[in-house]
Formats: sequence, C-alpha cells, structure tokens
Amino acid sequence: MSSVDQQREHFESISDTYFDARQHPNHLLYKKLMWELFFERNGHVLHDGGKVIEPMCGYSEGKAILEQHCGKTFDYSGFDFSESIIDRAKKNYPSADIYVQDVTKFEGHEQYDLMILIGGLHHVYAHVSSVLERLVSALK
Repeated sequence: MSSVDQQREHFESISDTYFDARQHPNHLLYKKLMWELFFERNGHVLHDGGKVIEPMCGYSEGKAILEQHCGKTFDYSGFDFSESIIDRAKKNYPSADIYVQDVTKFEGHEQYDLMILIGGLHHVYAHVSSVLERLVSALK
C-alpha cells in the first residue's frame, strides 16, 4: 500500500475525531489570532471576483478564513483525498466546487489567482517536490 493510500485510510478512520478536535476553543482562538494578523499585513492577497483553489482542503477551512477576513467575493474550488472529509465539507458549503482528488495526481486544468494551503504538505512528505510543481502550475 502506498504512503498516500495509508494517509487516506487513516483520515477516513479519524475524520470525525479530527473535525471535533479542530473545534476546540484553544484551536479556534489560535486560528483567529493567526489569521487576523496575517490579513492585517496581507489584506491585498485576493481581488474581488478572484479564483481560489484549496488543495488538501479538509473541511474547506481556507474558504471560511477567506470569507471571514477578505471581504471579497471569490470563486472557490477545493479538493482532498478523503471522501468522508469531503462529504462534510460539501454539507457545510453545498454550492461550492469541492471534490475528491489526490494531490499527488492533481493536474490543474484551470488557472487560479490564489491558492490557500493549510497544513497538508506533511501528509505527502515523500512527494512534496512533485506536488508543489503540480500546484504551482495551476497559479496565474
């Protein structure tokens, strides 16, 4: 079994626990403070109507962060390799373009203005160079 398949199986088995842990007040406070500081310094990262992609999106936290801090409208796409995690993300954002995709096999057919990547690369550590090449090719 490949390391990517092992990660996918692991996430499928812990997706509910992982979601609950990310709702803990300490975690939420940390994210709030971190992203407030980031957008205070980098509020210009997205123009109104921009196209955003969130690889390894998990529960599409990047979408929520951008909505909360940017004050801009944007066209969002997100993907993750865990079906159970994507199912929950789709429930939270039913009209968003959220789908199952293995980042190690990603081929960007569109060009995006912004990519938001939150904590996913360590899950594909053995493939980081090729994953980054694939992702960068999707940016304008």
